[in-house]
Amino acid sequence: MKRILAIVLAAVMLLTCFVGCAAKETSATEAAGSASASAGTASESAKEETSAQPEQSASASAATDDTVYKIEIGDVYAPEHIFAVALDKMAAELNEKSNGRLEVTTFHNSTLGSEKEELDAVAGGTLTMAIAGGGQIGTMYAPMLVFDAPYAIQSSDHLQAVMSSDVGAELVDGLSKQTGISIMGALYAGKRFITTKSVAVYKPDDLKGLKIRVPDQPLSIANFKAFGASPTPMAFSEVYLALQQGVVDGQENPLTQIMSAKFYEVQDYISTTGHVTQCVFLIANQAFLDSLPDDLRQLVTETAAEFCKSASETSVQFESDTLKSLETDYKMTVCGADVDAFKALAASVITEYASNWGEGLYERVQALAK
Repeated sequence: MKRILAIVLAAVMLLTCFVGCAAKETSATEAAGSASASAGTASESAKEETSAQPEQSASASAATDDTVYKIEIGDVYAPEHIFAVALDKMAAELNEKSNGRLEVTTFHNSTLGSEKEELDAVAGGTLTMAIAGGGQIGTMYAPMLVFDAPYAIQSSDHLQAVMSSDVGAELVDGLSKQTGISIMGALYAGKRFITTKSVAVYKPDDLKGLKIRVPDQPLSIANFKAFGASPTPMAFSEVYLALQQGVVDGQENPLTQIMSAKFYEVQDYISTTGHVTQCVFLIANQAFLDSLPDDLRQLVTETAAEFCKSASETSVQFESDTLKSLETDYKMTVCGADVDAFKALAASVITEYASNWGEGLYERVQALAK
């Protein structure tokens, strides 16, 4: 009897132990499931928070980005020159449209140095933007010399056609890669005419023995040697006094320059040689442009392009109007030059410099004339 009772008690204890273990296992499983579910919920929540984070950061960054980007623009023009006036307008527009994120300042009349010094400064990154001619830029990147080649560009429309063509794209890209300078747009400054004090110039022979001021650029010097003159390189800021004192007999420039510098006060004759169509370029330091936020870079690029277009149109109209009024309003004698005779002599310069700007480039440019 005792033995049977012992067996029953043992069975009860075994059953109790089994049920207890099962209950604990079930409780542990449920707890694990609950923890897993909680972890999943937390994970999903974390994912949602993470995916939202970039948008919040970008928004916060834009809201707190109060960086002011300073742009300084230099040129060699008198403040009343068409391009100087247009630059002032462009600067004001950029300041306004950027809501103060751009601070654009212009410096005219060679305040920041000569054209060469300003070009060097843009390439070196100490000046943000400037206006420089093709001949000056060509001292850094030879293919740009083609714009100062005699009779290369015929008109403002021709200039813009070149810049919007494959030829223009190649030149812009090549300049940027070699010098770190970006061309923002091209400006038609007008045909270069010769002014003199006491000798009327109709044909190349009339230039013999005359000292004519030219930019300190090899191509400009070569042009006037070919024409039979004695070319005298000189900074533009020194020209008026040199003409007034008789250091040089004459000079050559587009009408925009001749009139804004008031050369008509110290010169009596103007010869319509049109030996070079002056093309100048609004240039910028490429690294600075790359440092701008996308929206500001787009604003600067589009505004600069519009500036170049508008200023060129004004320049074309100014040239036409001024030619008609030179004799009546400024008492200068207009000499109708024998352009064919000047072209014939200029052919030797084109041949001499073809290897500098690249064989065939002059012809490709000429082919784009309308």
